[in-house]
Amino acid sequence: MAKIIDEVTILVKAGSGGKGCDSRVRLTEKKFLQTGGEGGKGGSVRMRADANVTTLKNFLYQKHYSAESGVAGGSNHKKGRKGEDLTIPVPPGTAVILKEKNFLIRDLVQNGDEVVVVEGGRGGIGNEGGKEARSGELGQSAEIILSWKLPADVFLVGLPNSGKSRLLNRLTHANTKEGTYPFTTKQPELGVYETGDFEQIRLCELPGVYRESPQGHGAGIDFLKHLERARMILLLLDPLSAFATSLEEGHEILLKIFETYNASFLKIPLAVVVNKMNLPEARKRVEKEKFRPAANPLFLISAETGEGIDALMQYVTQTLKVAHA
Repeated sequence: MAKIIDEVTILVKAGSGGKGCDSRVRLTEKKFLQTGGEGGKGGSVRMRADANVTTLKNFLYQKHYSAESGVAGGSNHKKGRKGEDLTIPVPPGTAVILKEKNFLIRDLVQNGDEVVVVEGGRGGIGNEGGKEARSGELGQSAEIILSWKLPADVFLVGLPNSGKSRLLNRLTHANTKEGTYPFTTKQPELGVYETGDFEQIRLCELPGVYRESPQGHGAGIDFLKHLERARMILLLLDPLSAFATSLEEGHEILLKIFETYNASFLKIPLAVVVNKMNLPEARKRVEKEKFRPAANPLFLISAETGEGIDALMQYVTQTLKVAHA
């Protein structure tokens, strides 16, 4: 799968106002009639969420965007034409941020949401009526950060090598790279699960996190920003993990990382999934530890054989339906 581009910086420039006209009509040897019209307003630049746009990739190749400037005014009180506005389509779920102040201009969540990011300059004043002709104002310009949160319903989060890729592939046929070594997943991976009633659930696997991830180790934790739009989270645990001495410790590590990055993630519906139950050693460890999370449902599965997955996905489907109702 191609790399997901979730943040880009672009430069946008609104059109400048057209120049005001300095025009005179001689009436007598010493008397003139001033007839210069005002210039047209410069075009503004706006961002609009468009469901037909599914990636920020195009912004890697085009970084500068400019609206049309206004046309100069003419004689005989003729007003210059306004410059055309420029509308830039972005994927729904894109936050538009003013880089200079790190200020959120607007979060374009739904298809059709839009916002003006820079205003066109006012047209210049013409000399009609005895006024002094002036040039138009310059259009505003700004560096804009586009930050896209992945449009998934359910996110798979877990310690490295907990079987997230294998589960995503079994559920969605996403063909995500799998490996028996940690940090196989380098970026978020997407897939679509088809429910029994022909509805679709969008799933996203995030790279593995562990105790040192908040300090920038491994893949870090910046990608956790995508959880801001999550409707549900599946916490995957490996009974034989090299990154935790027990299921309880692995569970606590993941919850602590959520709390550190954004405590509101703990309010998202969550289920705990213990994977690799096809391995005898893993099954023995689960029976020995008798791990039971206090606040969330627990599912024992094997992404390899499919054991327990039907019950898990029935719960996921029902939870999403209740949340949507």
